[in-house]
Amino acid sequence: MHFLKQSFIPVPASPSQKALGDCSMLIGGATMYLKPDEPWPTCATCSHPLVPLVQLNASSEATPAASRAFIPTPTPLAENHATMVQLFVCPKELCYCPSVGYSSDTCSWLVRIATVPLILPVDAPHLAEAKTKIERGPGFLPARVVEIWAAGKVETLDRECQGGQHDSDEFYAAHEPEPGLKLFGNTVRGNSSARMKDALDLGVTNFPVHAS
Repeated sequence: MHFLKQSFIPVPASPSQKALGDCSMLIGGATMYLKPDEPWPTCATCSHPLVPLVQLNASSEATPAASRAFIPTPTPLAENHATMVQLFVCPKELCYCPSVGYSSDTCSWLVRIATVPLILPVDAPHLAEAKTKIERGPGFLPARVVEIWAAGKVETLDRECQGGQHDSDEFYAAHEPEPGLKLFGNTVRGNSSARMKDALDLGVTNFPVHAS
């Protein structure tokens, strides 16, 4: 048994595109898709505005059906609303690092499924203030839009996770998990400090969109 999983690799939209529209995912930026009159979420540890790290559009057909199948009854995109999987994190290092290490003790991150308007209203003063604060603060990531996802490798388990499974070198070379941002596939394992550094450098990690 090889625990093979199909992976999907992001195909970026034009660099000029900053809003999500009918694309699949928004990474970073200062645009947070919220419900009408919803306040900008803040870190429960330090009260800093949370930064939108990943916003996956489950209503868009640009998102693989295998991923959308995990979302209960996503809103049709034609209604100018979208059902999204959203990850917001605190950009401050003392909050961020434990958060991406899956710690729930800091209360410094928020993962949710929400149906929100795709047409953004003119920012209320408190929203404009939060945007300015994160754009000028630590950990700000320029917006990147994933237009669609291309089929990647069919991936086996990482060597460190195989236990009693022993893939041949040839098989493992063909199905070794790829690092970086992807949907599905299998997680790359390794030195935890090295993984954290890569995550901080890239601004993204596998775990927000990697579904096991």
